[in-house]
Amino acid sequence: MKTPNILFLKTTTISATRLLFTYVVIISSIATAQDQPATEVNTRKSKSPTLQLTDKEISRAIESDLRTAYAFDSERIDVITADGIVTLSGRISSLAAKREALKIVSQIRGVRSIINLIVVVREKMNDDNIADAIRKRLANEMAVENDEIKISVSYGLAKLTGVVDSIGEKMLAEDAVAMVNGVLEIKNEVIVNSKQSRPDGELQEEIQSLVNSTVELDDATVLVSVHKSIATLAGFVDSEYGRQIAHRKAMIFGVERIDISGLKIDPDRLDGTRRHEIMSQITDDSITEVLQLAFSHDPRTLSYLARIEIESESGIVTLTGKVTRLRAKLAMGNIARNTTGVWKVNNYLKVRYNEDEPTTDEMVESVQEATKQNPYVSRHALRVHCRNAHVSLYGLVDSKFEKRSAGWSAGGQKGVVHVNNYLAVAKKWEQKPDAEIKADIEEKLKFTLLSDADKIDVTVRGGVAILRGKVDTWRQWQTVMDKSLEAGARKPQNLLKVHFHPRHGGRRIYIGE
Repeated sequence: MKTPNILFLKTTTISATRLLFTYVVIISSIATAQDQPATEVNTRKSKSPTLQLTDKEISRAIESDLRTAYAFDSERIDVITADGIVTLSGRISSLAAKREALKIVSQIRGVRSIINLIVVVREKMNDDNIADAIRKRLANEMAVENDEIKISVSYGLAKLTGVVDSIGEKMLAEDAVAMVNGVLEIKNEVIVNSKQSRPDGELQEEIQSLVNSTVELDDATVLVSVHKSIATLAGFVDSEYGRQIAHRKAMIFGVERIDISGLKIDPDRLDGTRRHEIMSQITDDSITEVLQLAFSHDPRTLSYLARIEIESESGIVTLTGKVTRLRAKLAMGNIARNTTGVWKVNNYLKVRYNEDEPTTDEMVESVQEATKQNPYVSRHALRVHCRNAHVSLYGLVDSKFEKRSAGWSAGGQKGVVHVNNYLAVAKKWEQKPDAEIKADIEEKLKFTLLSDADKIDVTVRGGVAILRGKVDTWRQWQTVMDKSLEAGARKPQNLLKVHFHPRHGGRRIYIGE
């Protein structure tokens, strides 16, 4: 992936500066707070926790979420919590599953830190075959060029070397390798050389804008500073997952290293105040500008900026134009959905390949190979059909997670413009007492990062959960729905009101009821 030219970077910097202005009041208050004693870091002091969580409760919540993730055999994972520090141990069948377990735990309220001692075990596999599978995977990740990264595998340990243009590209390669069946561990020794030096001020403004506009961080308090191309993030987030999201947002072109040691976890400090401030400032122009900025720093989407158009009207984002990979189209859609202020995305991007397209038989073969190399679905016998570059998946998997994972693998193959995922999920609703479902839903909500989780009313009748109350955002609305399903509810009826809803006309996109 080639570094964007200087002219383009200046253009995006201007947009970032304009977008940053809308947050100046918030950020200046954070900056002032950095010089105050630790007990007075900003006006949003940590309120007395409404929920005192014991280590035993945290462990039980983790075990429940691991069990309902259906991404791995949770019975083989042990959880120990001491003073909010969680230690995971046991055996698991893939590196991807180990990382998924870490992601699940990082989103649990009360978790301060995670020690991941899970061991990846697998049947004996040929290292040369694993290396070949990795090379194919990287070749299908359009942002990773064949000559940029070198691969070697020894006893399941994949070593990556070479030179890339950004930390984001380095991590994209690592994420891709982790999804290859047979990889036990990754040693990422890829060197980042951005080739062009950028002013610290530009880097700071762009990272701050990206952090401010991220849904997962819409109530966090994150201050960005950059010195000699080293980005430092400080402030407060709601979870370890929030820390990692902020870390990812700082992986822009020009940044050589990122320090998040000053980013602390304190969910009780996040009470919705900052979200309300940000929502009141959002405009369609600010949404368009931050999407342009985000696309310019994502290795999967950077090269397509000149070929696409981004429009936002009352929080509805429409993407049009052409890309050469389905993966790029999906990435742009996901970035837009995870942008604060966006409540709907019309992804009308068309996938058109510049080079000679593979034949139908070649696409079928590559998709079949990709699903076999996917550690989540490799054990399933999946059928692949292809017509006019539209791939259809048929077969049976054990969970919706596996179904999504298979679709993701198919969508990354050269030539594929669309995936029809017809995979059936074997798991059926298991009858469960209403009182038990209600208790499990309330238990799960207690450990989510919703500031008003205790105000959500749950009623269960005949296995159907009826949810009433109010949340701030549609993402929170969906979270409550997901947790209800995980708790064993059948067809939840989500009657929650969303505080920040799309407005009918007017300059502001969102208005609180």
